[in-house]
Amino acid sequence: MSNPIYENFLRQADQHFDQIATAHTKSFQCKQGCHACCEPELTVLKLEANRIVTYLKDHPEIRKQIELIEQTNPHNGTRCAMLDAEGKCSIYPVRPFICRSHGAPIAIAREEYYQIDVCPLNFTENPIEELGPEDFFILDDWNEQLLDCAESEERILLTLSGLFSAE
Repeated sequence: MSNPIYENFLRQADQHFDQIATAHTKSFQCKQGCHACCEPELTVLKLEANRIVTYLKDHPEIRKQIELIEQTNPHNGTRCAMLDAEGKCSIYPVRPFICRSHGAPIAIAREEYYQIDVCPLNFTENPIEELGPEDFFILDDWNEQLLDCAESEERILLTLSGLFSAE
């Protein structure tokens, strides 16, 4: 079941990432196969999990690939369960929001300041402290929009068994 509001949210997230990457081309090391940000045991909203499950049902060959990844555990549990041995994301077309913002500078509102962070491989010569607000994912704002798309805040483990047990 498609959720047009969520699909639009993801388009906006991709556009924002592209704008940041275009403005700071030399500061990004992100490319296919890089998985420095792809931590294990990520959780996603049920809305995002359902989208991934639908994709895997429509693409049984990818589900089989992920089953093989789970069996062989090429990264010894140190990376996301959706990454193949070469570090390529098996669910890239339907990756959740957290994956779409990884690599870009992020800001999280604290009581009197913003906590800022970025993948340690990016912005090594151009400190993120010198960037403007348009160069960040202000996570509080983005997460609020994401939650507006969802019917619940239930979180699902981003593994094949976690995704399919949440159906």
